[in-house]
Parts: sequence; C-alpha cells; structure tokens
Amino acid sequence: MHNLKDIVKRGREGPALMFRSHTYDLEYPDDLLADIMALANADIVGQRALVIGVLPGEPAQRKTPGIPREEAHDSRALQALADEFIEPSLSIQVFTPGSGPRAVSVIVVDQAHTPPYLLKKSCGALMKGVGFIRRGKENSMLTRNECQVLRERAAESDDAQSSEAPNADATPIASGHAIALNFAGGSRTLSLGINDDSDLPSAIAARKLKAAIAARSEVEAMSGLDTGMVRLMHVRAFGQDEPFAKKSIDELKDDLRKVHQTFEVEDKFHMFEKAAHRLNFEVSNAGDRALKNAHLVLRLPREHGFEVAPKILAAEIDPQSRKRVLTEIDNPGYPAVTRSDSVLEVAYPLGEIRKHRSMPVFREPLRVVVTQAAADKAIPISYELQSASLNEPVTGSLLLQLAPAAGD
Repeated sequence: MHNLKDIVKRGREGPALMFRSHTYDLEYPDDLLADIMALANADIVGQRALVIGVLPGEPAQRKTPGIPREEAHDSRALQALADEFIEPSLSIQVFTPGSGPRAVSVIVVDQAHTPPYLLKKSCGALMKGVGFIRRGKENSMLTRNECQVLRERAAESDDAQSSEAPNADATPIASGHAIALNFAGGSRTLSLGINDDSDLPSAIAARKLKAAIAARSEVEAMSGLDTGMVRLMHVRAFGQDEPFAKKSIDELKDDLRKVHQTFEVEDKFHMFEKAAHRLNFEVSNAGDRALKNAHLVLRLPREHGFEVAPKILAAEIDPQSRKRVLTEIDNPGYPAVTRSDSVLEVAYPLGEIRKHRSMPVFREPLRVVVTQAAADKAIPISYELQSASLNEPVTGSLLLQLAPAAGD
C-alpha cells in the first residue's frame, strides 16, 4: 500500500477505513473476524483498510505508536482464517512496510462484491450466521432484514452487469486501451533495492564467531598469567553464562569455515520469506464490460542475482532429525512460477475483472530477491492477459529497475 503514510496522517475513519492500536490474537480471532466482516459489508466500492498500530482520533491529533514488527500478521495466516470462517470468499492482504523494530501494518480487504459476509461456523463469542457492518466509525451487528437488503443489492449489481447487451458474454470484445496492467500503485516502472546479505543468519553467526576467535586468542595469549586474570578476561569476552574454555580456537575456526553450510536453511528462509521484496501488480478494467475467466502470464528474463521464489517457504523442525528444514507451501494465492534456462514464467488465474474496477493481481505477492550480482540491471517484464471475453489477448511490458551497486 504505497500511500499508507498519507492514510495514517490524513485519513478519516469511516466505512472504508478502521484504526486499531493493537494487533489481534489469532488463537481467539473473533474480534478480527468481526472487524473484517464489518468492512466487507460496508456500502462502498473498492478496497477497505484496517490499519494496526494507530490510535483512533482526528488526523491532526492522531498518535502512531506502531506495533512490534514481529507481531504483525502475514497475509497467508489471515487469508486462511477468512477462508475458514467467513462466507462467501474474500481477498485479504497484509502490508507492513519499513524495517524498524516497530511498524504500522495494514490489512486490506478486497473483492467484497457479494455481501452479506457472515460466519460459516461459530468462533469464540460469535455464533454461526452472525455478521457485522460498518456505518461511519461504528461496527454494528447485521439484522436479518439488513442481510436481505445486502443480498438484493448484490443481485441488482449482477443483473445490471449481465443485461448491458444481448448475449454480451458470448461476444468477445476488443481490448483497446480499456485493460491495463501496472505495478501496485499505478506505475509502469518500479525500483527494487538490493537485499542486505549482512542480515543473513550465517553472516550474523560469522561475525560472532570472528569476535569469539579474537577474544579466545586474547584469553590464550594471557595463559602465562594467573588463572584468576584469565577467567576475568574470559568473562569480559564471553559473558558469565559461557563456560570457561568451552571451545578452542581451532574448533571456533572450524565452525566459521562451515557457517554457510550450517545456516543454509535459515539463510534461504530469510532471503525468500522474511526479507524478500513483495511484488504485486494491479490490473484495471476501464471498459463497460466485465472480463470473464481472465488469466495472466508474466515472462521475465533470467538474470544472475535476481531470484523469484517458486513457492512460499516455511522453516520447520523435522520430528525425526530434530533439524530445521524448509517446506514449500502450496498456497492457491501464490502464482505458479516455472523456470527455463533463460526465462521465468509466472501464471495466475484472475477470475472475473469487473467493469470500471482495479484489483490486485496476486492474492499472495511474489517473493523476489535481488543481490549485488544484479545491481544496476533492468528487468523487462512482458505480460499477456487472456480472457474469453476478449477477441485477442492484451499484451504489454513493464520494467523493474534494480538498485545500483553500493558506492555508485
């Protein structure tokens, strides 16, 4: 969400915008589900945002304490909750920009075209079938009459769309300039920074090992002094909790030589899940007809130092070996990524693109990593948007500009 700072600074709470100072407990998600349903059922068009880490209030007096970054929710967990408890289906995305220890996080509720949104099974204090709606700054429980009004409103919208022309769905239309694909935020060019490899777990461990080797050398150099002085130097170098002379210099140096192998799983998870760029696109239909069964294919050249994760990764403990292992998660919100020697191909089913609407392309953004080997390169992205409603695919190109090398 590129304009999050403006939303926090100037936005006013209402049917499309809600502020919460604290994050939610996902073990007891009834409060979260109530807020999501309230936004989804609001009588508005477009995205709705639930901003966490901001105190409600007038824009000029609003305080922004943020939340600890590690407490921010991820898109996958919230989408899974929405899929489990709310019907019909909703699209949920989470954005937590920046890199500081505290952050403001925004939950975006999108594609809320078919209200009423209700609980399909009980959760905490909320019973199956209950729903909420946001009016102004307040959330209210839906009544049966209000549910019926929402159903009729959704049906009228569908009827109006389907009756625009006789046999409209059976007649392919020319794309012209009605269909556009951009990066999220509307730009056709996007700059991505170099991922900082000094934050890799192996790099952090290597720095600590080098410091330990230097400290151990200092301790051993004093071995001719009395034991009390040596122990004092050991405590200064390693702290009270490190047993005296636990590892020799040679053992520490051996650990340093193997550090990349030791932290291979942690490094890969950090690169492709924790620190990766989240890349998404926005498709707009400015025409007077909906596009049915739309499907998008992106093609990117393979470049050394530019990587796209083929799946969402999870780091878990293997129950038998008790070692950390990487697991690839089959998430339907993440696009299909295939590789050849020269091209990366990314494919994703968009479903229906309603008229006069814009929508994010991926429910779960692409994970992209840029290392120094790809510094200052430009990555052209060609795209092809297919639909049974089009007489020919819509094609075009976008450009990823990678950050220059340090010192340029």
